[in-house]
Amino acid sequence: VRIKEKCGYSCLVSGHGNVYMGVTTITDARIIDKWSNVSIKKYTMACRTMNDFSDFLNKIKLSIDATATPLSLNSVSYFCGIFKDSPILLDIDGLQAEGPIANFHIGKAKFTDRHSGINADLTTAPTSIWIRASWNSPRRA
Repeated sequence: VRIKEKCGYSCLVSGHGNVYMGVTTITDARIIDKWSNVSIKKYTMACRTMNDFSDFLNKIKLSIDATATPLSLNSVSYFCGIFKDSPILLDIDGLQAEGPIANFHIGKAKFTDRHSGINADLTTAPTSIWIRASWNSPRRA
């Protein structure tokens, strides 16, 4: 399915979905735009009642298990209002995160920035954050 948002953002979206008893599950999804190619193994959105949507940021629990090769911050800029024209292009080899948006936790993320050559593994827990990073100068043609 091709989606075009009124702000001008356009992408192709595919995947399998299921809605049951307050839980929406999307599996084997792809989101492709002119900068990014995101694969989502599993995405869930859960609520206790439909009234929870009136406080989406705090009451709707999200979880995601995804990869991206690449994820451009130009794609992200359409949703958060920053990063427009950013050169950052991330290859994400595993992202796991969950929680309501107001208290979203990244369980783990492993990524490489094609622009800077930074490689990082990020793991978080309720009381700590572990980051292992290295830098390799990107190859220039």
